[in-house]
Amino acid sequence: MKRSWSIVLLIALVLTAVMPMGTALAQDGDDIALQQGTVVADVLAIRAETDIAAEVLGTVDGGTVVDVLEVGDVWTLVRYEGTEGWAFTDDLQIGPAKVNLEGVVTGDADVNLLDGPAEDANTVTTVAPDTRLGVLELNEPYAFVYTGSNVGWLPLENLTLSQDASYPNTLLMDMAVASTGSEVAVRTEPSLSGEVAFTLDADSAVDVLVESEDGLFAYVWDGTQGGWAFTSNLSITQERAPGVAFVTENRLNFRDFPVTTDNTNILEQLPTGAEVIVLEIQTVDGTFVNVQYQGQQGWVAYEFLDTELDLEGAPDITATQLLTIADIAIADENFSTLVDAVLAASPNILETLSGPGPITVFAPTNDAFAAAPPEVLDVVLSNSLYTTSTLLAHVTPGALTLEELSDGQEIPTASALVTLTVSVSGDTITFQVNGANSATATGTVVPAANGNIIVIDSVLVPPQILNAATGGEEEAPAEDEAAEE
Repeated sequence: MKRSWSIVLLIALVLTAVMPMGTALAQDGDDIALQQGTVVADVLAIRAETDIAAEVLGTVDGGTVVDVLEVGDVWTLVRYEGTEGWAFTDDLQIGPAKVNLEGVVTGDADVNLLDGPAEDANTVTTVAPDTRLGVLELNEPYAFVYTGSNVGWLPLENLTLSQDASYPNTLLMDMAVASTGSEVAVRTEPSLSGEVAFTLDADSAVDVLVESEDGLFAYVWDGTQGGWAFTSNLSITQERAPGVAFVTENRLNFRDFPVTTDNTNILEQLPTGAEVIVLEIQTVDGTFVNVQYQGQQGWVAYEFLDTELDLEGAPDITATQLLTIADIAIADENFSTLVDAVLAASPNILETLSGPGPITVFAPTNDAFAAAPPEVLDVVLSNSLYTTSTLLAHVTPGALTLEELSDGQEIPTASALVTLTVSVSGDTITFQVNGANSATATGTVVPAANGNIIVIDSVLVPPQILNAATGGEEEAPAEDEAAEE
């Protein structure tokens, strides 16, 4: 009997040695990894079970950082881009987790913020219960945090963590650019005696979390690591705009987009006294400001906010400037034929209209398409190459306005086949295609996030396609294939 119990005990000890130990903290419904691992093998296989013959759920290239949820001698539970499974422990170099999380201090008493992840570390300051702060590193049993005025280490047991990192971004003090001409040393302490943890390349941008008491050093964060750099080696370029505001109107509409044409875009109605985070000091159409409320982002009328932020003096943009040219065209029924043509053309066209820009699109309305000769329109829409070539003739780099156009000006387009010539006569502005067909600006210019839309009254058709429509040369304009890419 004793022998049997000894065998059972031995098996239990072996299982304890090889089975992974938990290193994930379940909070707010998600497992937050307290460790991360860098793949040291050429390729890391993530398997469904702790068995070399188990299904491979995915692979990760060497040098990639993955979340580590549980660690064992042989197998480690990892997560990467939504795929969670088991990998060989020897294929990973496991260490603290670099994160960007929100934390809230728990308990009923103040907690000491320490200058290191150890019980005997010095106290920087104390942090009150319910304080919200940013979390940059998890090194169990401590977390490295920033409060808006200090950085340091707090015990994980005194924190509730959240995946939402929007609020901590409002605690960032400034943005900075490293000095030109040479690298900038980033140290572990705000002192010349501090070890150099890493260096910043010249002209690289970083976030500034806090300055040292003497103002000589600033704690900087490059997105993956942080430390102290001489403020004299940093060029502070932008003071952080976001801040806190309080609702002064009961049942204030909290919208998903800054328009009031109807009530379909109301997410909820905020009570008087509700606290919101103003995400950007910029108004939309003189009315709205972008805020976060209980982790959700939306828009409210800024006149019903009590805040020290200067919202009335903030820059003002139009609602369309928050949308891409593609978004605006899809939402406007007057461009439905244009949108149909875009969807029938090369995918590159939609990508261009949705991309970062800046670009200008000379946009024919539905009436403009309807006014085109049927035989021309039939040819334009007869195959995707013709459609693509025609649409490219309506796109030019840069965000043009009507005011900056001059008579005789030539505008290159995204089509290798077409250059537009501008004709200005009084208030009338016309765009001519290679001396052939033309379109006139209606006077409407719609600003977008990635450029401008100049509305025109006709479709700009490349001469080669006009020839095909009138019985001339029917060869497709193949030169524009390169222009699409």
